[in-house]
Amino acid sequence: MRETIVAIVQTTAKAAGERVMKDGGDKRAVALAVMKDAHENWMAPEEEEAFSGAVAALWNLYPDDASLRQETAAIGDRNKMLSALMNGIPVDFDAFEPTPVPDDAIGLLDIWKETARA
Repeated sequence: MRETIVAIVQTTAKAAGERVMKDGGDKRAVALAVMKDAHENWMAPEEEEAFSGAVAALWNLYPDDASLRQETAAIGDRNKMLSALMNGIPVDFDAFEPTPVPDDAIGLLDIWKETARA
């Protein structure tokens, strides 16, 4: 079910991003539109599903953007570590080598917070 919800969010969020791209918006403006649409999608009551759908939409809109993929990987690596800690799984911090956030990252988590439901 989760995959279906993410796919629905991705489809509608991608359409929102395409409209901004058509109007000449830059990647940050597109990300704002995509994430706002994902936040407002009633099909995704869980933030994780909405965020995943928004990221999937951005990956579809910018398929060759290495910076976007690296920023997403950096978020994912840290999320996995936090999830392990929250579930009582020991983490070797000395061996933990997360993907670095790229210098030209657009700030996916900041944009996500900026577009959060009020």
